[in-house]
Amino acid sequence: MKNIISSIARYLKYVFKGVVNQQLEAGRIERQQSYGTGDQTKKSPEQRKELLEAFTIKQVSQGWRLNAQTENTVVLEYGKKPNHILHFLLCIPTFGFWLIVWIILAASMNIKRRTWFINEYGVILQR
Repeated sequence: MKNIISSIARYLKYVFKGVVNQQLEAGRIERQQSYGTGDQTKKSPEQRKELLEAFTIKQVSQGWRLNAQTENTVVLEYGKKPNHILHFLLCIPTFGFWLIVWIILAASMNIKRRTWFINEYGVILQR
């Protein structure tokens, strides 16, 4: 019985590790919550702006979209919304049966927004 339980545990660990790695590669989750250098020297505003810009470019290359940006803060979003007009038009010829699909899609598709800021030491943190 212990062998069966340990085999199931190893299998679940393997599957979970694969899911986490896929999500990491897709940019849906982050490996850590802060980015930047670990030194304790204060950065100039130009250096902080360059670090935040490099971070933003990296995130955008992983599938995030830039929503808003200031000197010290950036708002990124991931995901998309359903096309409500298209689904409404599909409900008309199907006599409302498409409404079930529309509700499922609207509930499952969402936009995730993350706000990141850079402190005076050049470390980028998530709010």
